Amino acid sequence: MSLARTRATHASWPFAAAHSRGVRPVFASFEAGFVRFGDAVATGSSLMPQKRNPDAMELIRGKAAKVQGSLQSMLSLLKGLPLGYNRDLQIDKEVMLPALDATNQCLLVAATAIENAEFDTAHCAAQASRGYLNATDLADLLVAQGVPFRDAHGIAGQAVNRAVELKVELHELPKSEQAQLLPQLQGDWLLVLDADADLNPQLLQRIQSHLRGPAWGAVQLRKAALLPARGGPLRFASV
Repeated sequence: MSLARTRATHASWPFAAAHSRGVRPVFASFEAGFVRFGDAVATGSSLMPQKRNPDAMELIRGKAAKVQGSLQSMLSLLKGLPLGYNRDLQIDKEVMLPALDATNQCLLVAATAIENAEFDTAHCAAQASRGYLNATDLADLLVAQGVPFRDAHGIAGQAVNRAVELKVELHELPKSEQAQLLPQLQGDWLLVLDADADLNPQLLQRIQSHLRGPAWGAVQLRKAALLPARGGPLRFASV
């Protein structure tokens, strides 16, 4: 596969795979209430005046399925190349160029959708503290204290089970329960598990500083790698 073809593949199909899984219009539903899309990227209903459908994100999700289909076509096209003179590759443009076009259009639509989105950050933060989402962070804290992960996983699971019985979150466990379930941890570990602390870059740096992790330093490194050499924001030209 040529360098240009390889670069085009790397540009389009990971985008499709990510957006087929990652675009969640349900987050804009009344029940979730995490985000509200503006009129520029949402439509109403001919019957229900209150409806605000996140059309932009749903169409991106649909286009992502089509681009993923192009990936399967390209993989099938390449499977028999060692057996002939590679004339098959005349067909790759029929598959790749529409996929690149769709990807570029989707990036433009996604950028427009984000510009016209309002996130309820208070609601998001409140929901982030529910459902024991910090159980993995608890296991990481135990590992940082020298506990093997296979043991930390079980200890964190026992703490979650006890929190469920008491109808509290992990960071709300009474001190007596903390001492019994988690004797390996000392100090302000509950603060680290609190949702507000999870969103605090300085505290996250302790346990989530690995490559591509959510710690502030790791995020800044990833951001720098994604920006163009000139240091400006990413731009996508229309096709």
